[in-house]
Amino acid sequence: ISGSDALATSLVLAKAIEKQVATTGVDVVSWVHQPLALTLPVTFAEAALGSEISVPTLSGENVKVRIAPGTANGRTLRVKGHGLAKKNGGHGDLYVTIDISVPQRLEERERALLEEFAALTANADPRVDFFRRAKE
Repeated sequence: ISGSDALATSLVLAKAIEKQVATTGVDVVSWVHQPLALTLPVTFAEAALGSEISVPTLSGENVKVRIAPGTANGRTLRVKGHGLAKKNGGHGDLYVTIDISVPQRLEERERALLEEFAALTANADPRVDFFRRAKE
């Protein structure tokens, strides 16, 4: 299972576990009270420029998550109070990990704009610190 199917399956499973705990008070699996996490696909533009994206929650409502400009792939954001129900009341947190989606196919204009962006940022090397630390 991958992509939106995995998210839907995870939410259904988490909701079923939450209901079981709420009705019986019995933890059916050891991670019930751990934070709920999901991976959110975002575009390069959304991550680079910043955006607000709706994220599904166990309650069925969507919450807006603010993606700050310059958000890196793999960054995890915490959404307080939207995770699994706690035995003593309230809800845990929902953790949203950013997954920057790279287009598989580009239209001619998209390719030209990305090539222009690449030329404008040709001197920016994200690996400079990586290589320096590897030598230490």
